[in-house]
Amino acid sequence: MQDFVKGKRCRPRHICEYFGENVKWEKCGGCDACAGLPPWMSGDGAVPARGRSGHNRPAGRAIENITFEAAPAVPVNEELREFLREWRRTTAREKMIAAFIVMHDTVLDELCVKKPKTMQELRRISGMGEKKCDMYGKEILALFPRFEKGERASKAWRAKASNASAETLDLLQRGHTFQEIAQIRGRKVASVIALVADLLEKGEVQFQEQWMAGERYQQIRDACTRAGLEWMKPIKEALPEEVSFDEIRLVLAEMRRQAKVAQGSR
Repeated sequence: MQDFVKGKRCRPRHICEYFGENVKWEKCGGCDACAGLPPWMSGDGAVPARGRSGHNRPAGRAIENITFEAAPAVPVNEELREFLREWRRTTAREKMIAAFIVMHDTVLDELCVKKPKTMQELRRISGMGEKKCDMYGKEILALFPRFEKGERASKAWRAKASNASAETLDLLQRGHTFQEIAQIRGRKVASVIALVADLLEKGEVQFQEQWMAGERYQQIRDACTRAGLEWMKPIKEALPEEVSFDEIRLVLAEMRRQAKVAQGSR
């Protein structure tokens, strides 16, 4: 935790690597390590703060015991927000990266409020550095006139955004790996595999040979036959240590599906 707080590495990358994910990007461009501190923390244009004594303190000094006055909340146009989120998710899929790497929710909300019309105005948005403006600036600026002309987030997008199973199934059918799906959806690989196992047991997706070697598959099947299909722990204890719970979860789901089919055909 101390290494994370004091380190200068990309925060999201550090977190992903800590939990065992193999990320393909170097920097997110949005965290403090990649984009730098916001003005109020770096001392440039800091909001005047009052300590417990009530006296003003100069910007840039130690900030313990200082209370910053929050700016009044500005309502966000939900239709515009959904429109921008649809663009963000589409962009993330095309680049095969997580949506938050394209744009954090806080940046998206500020865009909804300020609705920049020029590149200069866009650069003033916190989190929109030079690199992000170069990559996405023209596309983002073009979104607002489209919205003003009546364009909205598609109904298909709204359905997918609220249905993790449908989105995961769609990405599987497009040939993405578990790791790629986790990156695109901003989830842990284990969470994606658990969802796929659920789809597998329901018969909504078929077991694919590329998920694991045939020898490993048969090894797990034999252990499931001996230990039963109810609990994973006894199956894990019957297998070598290198066999993961994720692999067991997939094979177990396939065997449960097969058992249900066999029972239904009697």
